[in-house]
Order: sequence, then C-alpha cells, then structure tokens
Amino acid sequence: MNGLTSFQIIPDILPSFLSVMLLVFLIFLTIQAGKTQRENQLFAIFCLLLLGHRLVITGCRYLDSGAPALTLFRVVHLGFVFILPVSVHYVHRSLGRFSGKASAVLIPAFYIFSLLLVPLIPTESYVSAGTNREKPWIPSPGPVFSLFLGVSVLTLLAYTVHLIRLRRTMTLTDSPEHARWVYLSAGFIPTFFLILGDALPLYGFDMPYTGSFVFIPLGIFTFGIFTRQILDNKGWFSISHIPNFLTALTWLPLVLALVFFAATHDRLFYQDIASRLVPLGLPPIVSCLGCFALATFCFQKGSRKVQT
Repeated sequence: MNGLTSFQIIPDILPSFLSVMLLVFLIFLTIQAGKTQRENQLFAIFCLLLLGHRLVITGCRYLDSGAPALTLFRVVHLGFVFILPVSVHYVHRSLGRFSGKASAVLIPAFYIFSLLLVPLIPTESYVSAGTNREKPWIPSPGPVFSLFLGVSVLTLLAYTVHLIRLRRTMTLTDSPEHARWVYLSAGFIPTFFLILGDALPLYGFDMPYTGSFVFIPLGIFTFGIFTRQILDNKGWFSISHIPNFLTALTWLPLVLALVFFAATHDRLFYQDIASRLVPLGLPPIVSCLGCFALATFCFQKGSRKVQT
C-alpha cells in the first residue's frame, strides 16, 4: 500500500483527458480524408504532435525521478518542434490569402528552423534536469528552448495581427472563406496560445499546464468541421460515425482501468483484491457493465436511425 500513498490524482487530469480524447478523435477524423487533401494532412499531423506532447506532459508527473521525465520530454520534442512550421503551413493552405512568394519563403524557412533544432534537443542547451525538488519532472529550459519559444510567440502574434487585418478585406460574412477565418481565429489560434503556455512552469511559474485546456478551442474548431465543412471530411467520416465513436469512448475508461490495474497491481492495490471483490464488489461491477452495455445499445440504435 506504500505505492498508493504516493499516487495522487492530478487536479487537471480531467481537462488533460478530454484534450487527449478530442485529439484522438480529430486524428481519426482527418487522417483518412487527408490522403488527398494537404490541408487535412497538416491538421492531422498538428493533432498528432500535440497528442504526443500532452501524453508526455501529463504522464511525466507520475514518475518518481526526473531522469526518465527528461528523456521523454526530449524524445517527444524531436517531433514537437515541427508544430510551428506545420501550423504556419496549415494557416497558409487553409486561408489561401497569402501570396505565393510569401508562402514559398516562409514555410520552408520555418521547416529549416525546426530541423536545425533537432540535433540540439538531446543536449542541455535545449532542456536540462529540473531543479524543483517538489516537481522533479519539470525540466529546466536552456537557451535553445528559449529561442524556439521566442520565435513561436513572435510568429503567433504576427499571424494573429494578420488575421485581424484580414477580416477587414472580407465582404461576405456567410462565405466559406469567412467561416475558415472565424474558426481559425476562435479555435486554432487560441489552441496555439495554450500550447505555448505549457512552457511557463519550466520558467518557475507555479501554475497548471495551460495546454490541458486545449479541448475548449479545439472543440470550437470541431464544431466548425461539422457545421461549416472547414475540413474535407466527406470521404471517410460523417455524422453516422459519431455513435460508433461514442461507443468506443464509453468502453475506453474500462479498458484503460484494466491496463492500469495489470501494470500497477503489485504497487497500488491489495494483493488479495480478487477475494475482496467477492461477493460485495460484484453488484457495482455488474451495474457498471450493465450501464456500459445499455449505452452501447442506445448509441448503436441511434446509429441505425442516422443511416436510414
């Protein structure tokens, strides 16, 4: 039971869980349709990079030592540094309001910048072991990390100003281009602001990771996908697929709980937990399984109605 006392539920674990689930949903939503649409491919890559970052940021806080947390942070950032050029590339493809010359210069420049950072990520010039004894999983930022953060902040501010100015040139408020502008401004740009806020704890700010709450602006963006078709999702995903996704989401906590029990059962649970569950533990277990089965039945029944 010693391991149980050291295991704590992180206060912002629920927002992190919601963000992870929404990112997984968006990846499955766009990855198939993106086979022929560059815009979808870029958005799927953006979500995939953000998903890896969120899983590492959340999972590292359960590690007792800062060394594996530092290793995981560096490994995930080998890909995460490309979220900047991917985001710029996506905005250019999505709006189409940038000159061909500007896109031809800016997009490769950002990719080259991120590529040059990759060899430096495993070194202490990017991040080093954290000095916070209470939170050993938080690394200390180096000059290269500060450079990456500074360039990202300046880029985000520049594109935010450009989007504000771009609004003045739009005449039709019900046009597809205007819808893209709205959901980029209300969903995609705020998501990037929250992602950059994840760096604040590395600089000593005692605050939760703001990236845990990306499900809010991404939820707005997801609403735009279904209502205004700001991404091409006709080829693979439609409204009829939502009940199947909800069914998978219903059973996912149970699957994760079983995996968690199998992986940590020696440290966090009673050795004779099976005997403790019988007979008093069986009624709530059967009730939970019954609720899951009932939810599955309702979702699948709704799926048949949508298809017909």
